[in-house]
Amino acid sequence: MKRIIVISLALACFSFFSCKHNTKDSNSDKKEIKKTTIEFVETNHDFGKITQGEKVSHVFKFKNTGENPLELTQVQPSCGCTIPEWTEAPIDPGKEGTIQVMFNSEGREGVQHKTVTVVANTKPSIHQLTFTAEVLKKAK
Repeated sequence: MKRIIVISLALACFSFFSCKHNTKDSNSDKKEIKKTTIEFVETNHDFGKITQGEKVSHVFKFKNTGENPLELTQVQPSCGCTIPEWTEAPIDPGKEGTIQVMFNSEGREGVQHKTVTVVANTKPSIHQLTFTAEVLKKAK
């Protein structure tokens, strides 16, 4: 019985120190993410009145106003009718980048409000771009 207790105690100590050692190694492997700041020229765009089926696009411009390279890690539209294209390379301090959004109004009608969520190495890390369009039914 004593032998079982001693072995159990030894295994518990080994596990404790082993886990602690692994945790330290995994923390040292993490890359430090340096934050920066971003400034958009505009965060909202109105396409106005467009005809159903029309494809329109707009370019949102932004600038890295911080001291570290700016990286956009995700640019996610609110629906499949919107396709974003953006500057994927890191943007140096003081330099500019763009996010182009293309909206396909096929199958849409009425006032449309869409968003594009931008995630970057900024604080806060999430930014919202929006656009609206009034989609008019095609004339027959």
